[in-house]
Amino acid sequence: MLKIDVTKEGARGVVEVEGELTVQAAGEFREAMINALQTFDEVYVNVEKVTTVDVTCFQILCSAHRTAVRSKKSLVCSGELPEEFRKAAMEAGYIRSSGCAFDCADVCMWVGKANAVSNN
Repeated sequence: MLKIDVTKEGARGVVEVEGELTVQAAGEFREAMINALQTFDEVYVNVEKVTTVDVTCFQILCSAHRTAVRSKKSLVCSGELPEEFRKAAMEAGYIRSSGCAFDCADVCMWVGKANAVSNN
């Protein structure tokens, strides 16, 4: 089960995600990200309470980040990333030392996260 809350904190939007962030919830997560980016210039995504994650989530986050950059907006993951989230991101190849081919502005949200992933 997934719960998504979008709130306003000052001028920024905060998308808090709790529960299972998997392909079954992809549509709901995608819509929340689209709405947040249409409403706010600065969006923080908090996934601290995510219990399960799959590659669909990472694809949506990357797409939302590219949209934000093209629109001269900001999208960042805030809070502590759960171990399962970090491990899944590493295994899927999202944790990286340099941005992907779309990262022309050198602002990839995954760069530099390797040190935050334990080797357990």
